[in-house]
Amino acid sequence: MEDIVTVEDWDSAMGLDSVLILVSRTTCVQCGAVEDELADSGDAVEGTEVRRLMLDDPTGFPLRVELSWLVHEVDVLPYWVLYAGSERVGSVRGGLDAARRMLAESSG
Repeated sequence: MEDIVTVEDWDSAMGLDSVLILVSRTTCVQCGAVEDELADSGDAVEGTEVRRLMLDDPTGFPLRVELSWLVHEVDVLPYWVLYAGSERVGSVRGGLDAARRMLAESSG
Protein backbone atom coordinates (compact mmCIF):
# COMPACT_ATOMS: atom_id res chain seq x y z
CA MET A 1 0.00 0.00 0.00
CA GLU A 2 1.32 3.42 -0.86
CA ASP A 3 1.85 5.90 1.92
CA ILE A 4 0.86 9.54 1.73
CA VAL A 5 3.73 11.49 3.23
CA THR A 6 4.16 14.61 1.11
CA VAL A 7 1.84 17.14 -0.51
CA GLU A 8 2.80 15.56 -3.82
CA ASP A 9 1.67 12.15 -2.52
CA TRP A 10 -1.63 13.72 -1.49
CA ASP A 11 -2.07 15.35 -4.90
CA SER A 12 -1.36 12.02 -6.58
CA ALA A 13 -4.01 10.29 -4.45
CA MET A 14 -6.52 13.05 -5.22
CA GLY A 15 -5.89 12.46 -8.93
CA LEU A 16 -7.44 8.98 -8.68
CA ASP A 17 -11.08 8.45 -9.62
CA SER A 18 -11.69 7.31 -6.05
CA VAL A 19 -9.43 6.56 -3.12
CA LEU A 20 -9.82 5.44 0.47
CA ILE A 21 -7.43 7.13 2.86
CA LEU A 22 -6.56 4.98 5.86
CA VAL A 23 -5.38 7.13 8.75
CA SER A 24 -3.17 4.97 10.92
CA ARG A 25 -0.37 4.93 13.49
CA THR A 26 2.38 2.36 14.03
CA THR A 27 1.25 1.72 17.62
CA CYS A 28 -2.38 1.03 16.62
CA VAL A 29 -2.98 -2.72 16.91
CA GLN A 30 -6.31 -2.56 15.07
CA CYS A 31 -4.66 -0.57 12.27
CA GLY A 32 -2.02 -3.27 11.89
CA ALA A 33 -4.72 -5.93 11.58
CA VAL A 34 -6.50 -3.86 8.91
CA GLU A 35 -3.24 -3.36 7.03
CA ASP A 36 -2.58 -7.12 7.10
CA GLU A 37 -6.05 -7.81 5.69
CA LEU A 38 -5.52 -5.17 3.01
CA ALA A 39 -2.23 -6.74 1.96
CA ASP A 40 -4.09 -10.02 1.43
CA SER A 41 -6.66 -8.25 -0.78
CA GLY A 42 -4.25 -6.28 -2.97
CA ASP A 43 -4.49 -3.03 -0.99
CA ALA A 44 -8.02 -2.30 -2.15
CA VAL A 45 -11.48 -2.40 -0.61
CA GLU A 46 -14.27 -3.37 -2.99
CA GLY A 47 -12.04 -2.31 -5.88
CA THR A 48 -11.22 1.10 -4.40
CA GLU A 49 -7.51 1.76 -3.94
CA VAL A 50 -6.30 2.46 -0.40
CA ARG A 51 -3.54 4.88 0.52
CA ARG A 52 -2.22 5.13 4.08
CA LEU A 53 -1.54 8.31 6.04
CA MET A 54 0.58 7.53 9.10
CA LEU A 55 0.10 10.02 11.91
CA ASP A 56 3.44 9.21 13.51
CA ASP A 57 5.64 9.44 10.40
CA PRO A 58 7.88 12.43 11.21
CA THR A 59 8.53 13.20 7.55
CA GLY A 60 4.80 13.76 7.00
CA PHE A 61 4.46 16.69 9.41
CA PRO A 62 4.19 19.42 6.71
CA LEU A 63 1.34 17.54 5.02
CA ARG A 64 -0.48 16.94 8.31
CA VAL A 65 -0.36 20.68 9.00
CA GLU A 66 -2.06 21.25 5.61
CA LEU A 67 -4.82 18.74 6.39
CA SER A 68 -6.54 20.52 9.26
CA TRP A 69 -9.35 17.94 9.38
CA LEU A 70 -6.89 15.45 10.90
CA VAL A 71 -6.74 17.43 14.13
CA HIS A 72 -10.46 18.15 14.26
CA GLU A 73 -11.85 14.74 13.30
CA VAL A 74 -9.47 11.89 13.96
CA ASP A 75 -9.98 10.68 17.49
CA VAL A 76 -10.27 6.92 16.94
CA LEU A 77 -8.12 4.73 14.71
CA PRO A 78 -8.36 3.28 12.19
CA TYR A 79 -10.05 6.21 10.47
CA TRP A 80 -11.13 6.15 6.82
CA VAL A 81 -11.85 8.99 4.43
CA LEU A 82 -13.31 8.39 0.98
CA TYR A 83 -12.57 10.76 -1.88
CA ALA A 84 -14.07 10.59 -5.36
CA GLY A 85 -12.71 12.92 -8.00
CA SER A 86 -10.81 14.80 -5.24
CA GLU A 87 -14.12 15.52 -3.47
CA ARG A 88 -14.61 14.18 0.01
CA VAL A 89 -17.49 11.72 0.01
CA GLY A 90 -17.44 10.38 3.56
CA SER A 91 -15.52 9.27 6.60
CA VAL A 92 -15.85 6.52 9.18
CA ARG A 93 -14.05 5.06 12.18
CA GLY A 94 -13.41 1.33 12.43
CA GLY A 95 -12.13 -1.68 10.57
CA LEU A 96 -12.62 -2.94 7.04
CA ASP A 97 -16.30 -3.64 7.57
CA ALA A 98 -16.88 0.04 8.38
CA ALA A 99 -15.01 1.05 5.22
CA ARG A 100 -17.06 -1.40 3.15
CA ARG A 101 -20.33 -0.02 4.55
CA MET A 102 -19.24 3.53 3.73
CA LEU A 103 -18.37 2.49 0.16
CA ALA A 104 -21.74 0.76 -0.24
CA GLU A 105 -23.63 3.77 1.10
CA SER A 106 -21.74 6.18 -1.14
CA SER A 107 -22.47 4.19 -4.28
CA GLY A 108 -26.12 3.71 -3.84
